[in-house]
Amino acid sequence: MIQSSTGYNKNILTIGSCRTDEIINFNKDSLKIIKKRLGIKDNNKKVILYAPTFRETDLTLKNINIPILELGKNKNIIVLIRLHPHVKGLINDKLLPQNFVNVSNYPDVQDLLLITDILITDYSSVIFDFALLNRPIIFYAYDLNDYLIERNGFYLDYKSDLPGPIVYTEKELTKFIKNKELLINYQEKMNNFNKKYNYLNNGKVCERFIEKMKENYFK
Repeated sequence: MIQSSTGYNKNILTIGSCRTDEIINFNKDSLKIIKKRLGIKDNNKKVILYAPTFRETDLTLKNINIPILELGKNKNIIVLIRLHPHVKGLINDKLLPQNFVNVSNYPDVQDLLLITDILITDYSSVIFDFALLNRPIIFYAYDLNDYLIERNGFYLDYKSDLPGPIVYTEKELTKFIKNKELLINYQEKMNNFNKKYNYLNNGKVCERFIEKMKENYFK
């Protein structure tokens, strides 16, 4: 996948993703610190992170569409909005419901994943890191056909490999967020997903990288 997507054709050392060490080895006390930074005071509310990728057509907009505003009616949740860096400046905070927080400029997405109870995304690679937490993921693919044409397909089987439900409307999205057995129903798919894509991400990736540096592997 690395060679086909980047054109790099030399030797590749496959040791996992260093940034996932933080997710595997996180300290529970740090969650309180992260929430405090974001002004989240009610620990009884579920934290929903909406982290979509961008569309080429978004780049021509003055204000980007946030297609989950119906969740503003659910006062039992806090919705974090994390837009792609290419379009993060196109969001109008004044149009967001009171229980929405724009975290597009927060410096470390790993922090946001750690405090998230349910991830909503579409076609973003953020799912690979978040899956390590074994928490529910909902795939909101309201424009799937158009996106497939724009990006000429995916690197995985979108409808078979994903470790969570695919929804196409806000009504479906709201329904799944209220489903208490969301993770249970997709646990087998989550396990298979991690075995296939996260088998090297065991919290010791940086350690393996440093060992290779000591061996002068990168000379």
